[in-house]
Amino acid sequence: MSKYLLRKKIKHTSLFYILIFVFSILVFSIYTYINPKKNSNYISPRSWKQIQKDSNLRVGILYNYTDYYVSHGEIYGFHYEMTKKLAEHLHLHITYEVYNSYNDYYIALLNNQVDLLAMDFVHDLEIESIFDYSLPHSYAGLALIQNKKTMPFNSEDSCFSLKNNKIRFIFPIHSHFKPALSFINKYYSHIILSGTDLKTDEVIRNINDDSTMISLTFNKNMHANSIFYRNIDYSYILTDPLDLHWIVRNRNDSLLIFINEWMEKFTQSKEYALLIKKYYNPHSFTRTLLKQKIQYTPFGHISSYDAIIEKYATQYELDWLLVAALIYQESKFYAHTSGGGGAYGLMQFMPSTANYWGIAIGDSPEKQIKAGCKYLKFLQKKYYDSGVKDTNQLMKFMLAAYNAGNCRIEDARIIAKKQGLDDTVWDNNVELALLMLSKKKNIRGAKLKCGSYSSGKHTINYVNAILNRYHHYKNMNY
Repeated sequence: MSKYLLRKKIKHTSLFYILIFVFSILVFSIYTYINPKKNSNYISPRSWKQIQKDSNLRVGILYNYTDYYVSHGEIYGFHYEMTKKLAEHLHLHITYEVYNSYNDYYIALLNNQVDLLAMDFVHDLEIESIFDYSLPHSYAGLALIQNKKTMPFNSEDSCFSLKNNKIRFIFPIHSHFKPALSFINKYYSHIILSGTDLKTDEVIRNINDDSTMISLTFNKNMHANSIFYRNIDYSYILTDPLDLHWIVRNRNDSLLIFINEWMEKFTQSKEYALLIKKYYNPHSFTRTLLKQKIQYTPFGHISSYDAIIEKYATQYELDWLLVAALIYQESKFYAHTSGGGGAYGLMQFMPSTANYWGIAIGDSPEKQIKAGCKYLKFLQKKYYDSGVKDTNQLMKFMLAAYNAGNCRIEDARIIAKKQGLDDTVWDNNVELALLMLSKKKNIRGAKLKCGSYSSGKHTINYVNAILNRYHHYKNMNY
């Protein structure tokens, strides 16, 4: 072997072991961080009893094309729907912490900020000393992703000739660490190792546009996203199908037991099979719809009206994400849609309300949004001045009045007082009084402005739906 080739092999082999060393140090550091014998600041994970007491499961999830994303204002995703099903089964509410990169979620789990990471994790002996794995939620092999124009590697494991016989290998995420090292060691003479801060989606997009780069990803995810990337080849599968898991903190066995009991049954169901098809078959209705909507809404964006909503929400001192969540509920961001009772537009103004605020059919989306924000500010000030000082309760009064009309909510506050409830609190107070408006015996003798109201449950669901969506929107705009 020539001295040049020997030096080159030593260089790449050294890099191979340096990477292993760095990974080992990382694992050791994390283990020391969470080991109660070595760290007095150790935070125990929440037990199943604590989670039940709070009625809330906190889930960490990734924002990407398949796990959790926004499409035209609505939330989609395989892991999003899976965890929703889990929470329904366990009779828990669910709170999502959404991550845009791979840098923070391990620490979030270690710091007890989330109870569960619902992502694609493969078994790793080093990590197993820190985290516990659920039963598999799905399976996938690791594929080499490369541009079709060059195709430097193929499934027969041979290397084609390249200019200068080199191609950039973008080092992938944690779950691909060991296969990536094996690949580097095998093809050290054909690749130039390149680290990156890019997310997986961005790496794929770059490879689609640039024939000088390659990387690794799960073939099921690449298959799902092949509708966007016509120049990507992912036929070279480096591994057999790998078990993919969720993870919880080590020693959180009580939570893991309930997750696994549910996972074992759910993954055998028709509903699960439909979810797999929905998110990983590129020809499914959901994937086709996603493509038609020009891929998905970028991280931190809700709709094509974001700038306008933010402009007027800021002008009227409102949270633009709350306004966006309300607009989706009303019109799904269709500017010229019509609804029941003659309501129309993005904000679904009723004719009488529209006339008062100077809106007409056919007005521009900007004019509609401006009028809607002005109206919401009016409601906010009205309820604040009448004693509703808590920010969360104030939002609920605003939304309820937007849906049912201010008159109905004022009637509900009168009934709340009559029943000994707090008329400045929506939860379990005015919302209960609103339901009472449907029965004559509850309103007999009360001096009401609008009288009986039979749609109280609809209004309560309306408020809850908007706030639920609002919290999802906040996840993507932290």
